[in-house]
Order: sequence, then C-alpha cells, then structure tokens
Amino acid sequence: MNSESPDLNSRDYPTYLREFNALPFERILEEFRKRKLLEISANFEWGLSENILEVGPGYNSICSDIFPDSKKIILEPSIELYQHNRKIIPKDLRTDIFNLDIKSYSRLHNRLDFDIVFLSSVLHEFTDPITEMQILIRMIKSGGHLVIVVPNNESIHRQFGVTMGILKSTSSQTSTEKIMQQNNNYSIESLTTFVNLFNLDVAYFDTSFVKPHTHSQMQNWSDLGEINKEDLEYLYSLSPLFHPFNAEIFMIVTKK
Repeated sequence: MNSESPDLNSRDYPTYLREFNALPFERILEEFRKRKLLEISANFEWGLSENILEVGPGYNSICSDIFPDSKKIILEPSIELYQHNRKIIPKDLRTDIFNLDIKSYSRLHNRLDFDIVFLSSVLHEFTDPITEMQILIRMIKSGGHLVIVVPNNESIHRQFGVTMGILKSTSSQTSTEKIMQQNNNYSIESLTTFVNLFNLDVAYFDTSFVKPHTHSQMQNWSDLGEINKEDLEYLYSLSPLFHPFNAEIFMIVTKK
C-alpha cells in the first residue's frame, strides 16, 4: 500500500470530518447503503473488472467486498479516513490506498485503464463536479462503468419539508448540506441529465431506504428506542414500494 501527500484544495477536510463524525443517523444509513450496493453488484453484468477505482470510501469501503480478486486503487483525501482505511482494508499486493483527491491523483498518475469506478456518496460533495467528472471519465475504459450513489432530493422527508414550509423546494439546500459543504443535490431526473452531459449511458438506477424524517429526527427516534433494528429493516424492505421517493439514488452508467 502506498501514500502520497494530497495537494491543498478548497475543501476544508478537518472541519468536514468533524461534522461528518457528528452527523446523526449517517452510520446507520451507511450499513444499508453498503448492503444495497452488494445486492446490486451480485445481479449486475459487470463485464471486465480487472482494475477498480474507489473515490472517497469514508468509513465503509465497498470495492474490496465486491471485487476481492481485482486490482484496486482507493482514494481518500481526508488523512484521518485514509488512516482508518489502511487499518481495516486487508493488506495485499492487489490494493493501493492514496491520501489524495481525484484531481491530485490524476496529475500524478496517468491511469486510463479502470474498468469500474465507485463514487458512493461522493458526487454531491465535489467542489467542481464538471471537472472532477471529466477527470474520472477519462480514466475509465470504453465500456467501463461508473457507480454513483447520492442522496435523493425527492426523498419523502424532503417532500414533507416542502409541505411544512421548511424548504422552498425539494432541491433547496438543507441545513445538513450547508454544514457538510455540499453544494449539489440530485433527483433521478437531474442526475440523469448530469451524466448525459458526459455522453454516458444509464445502465441501472434505483432508490433505497424509506426515510420519513430528517437524519437528526431519525437518530433521535433510534436513541429513544422508538425505532429499533427491526423497524430499520422494515424501512429498507419497503424500498420497492416507495420508489422513487426513497432516501438514496443508486445509478450505474456506462462509458461509450
């Protein structure tokens, strides 16, 4: 495993990590996000999967679980999260972890051979989404796939927010998005429009996890015992009935 120092950039990672660690309900949602990705991956025809890139895994890297025998590059720009991943990801010759963002990595490594790129709960945090997507797409082989997971701005809890007058629209920036330095949010329609800018084909999309209230209220209910593990499992299992208004969007796009 290798490390290289990240370039300075506009993202305030120490503040981000402090707020990320304090973000209510996120650790619970992460587990259901990972489960959904594993379920999708088990049924998707990936084709060639020799070289995998995962950008911003946070506390829950996914690519090693899905492609244990493939060569993998993992980019984590936060030094604390980078160190966390170095501890938990199996040490072998197939996996390299870099303390870099995508712009810094692309300047240092001229990789154009990735078969699959994972962008799980990251796209909405890009400071320059057009440029960063252009960089990622150049690095993917023709016929390769980009896996995107983002919060769904048409989630039920946002719909309630509009109805109650808390949000002007479902795409309005929430207080959590402001705290987490997230300048972008997506619906299925706007995410499809975004990826179409780069001449990508949508091969799969779905939404997952029924979240009837904000992160903070969901965590509060959980802490008070008003919702338990069985209730959370139930909310996850109800996802097909509440599509497309679940909490997160899962999309796989293919480079032509």
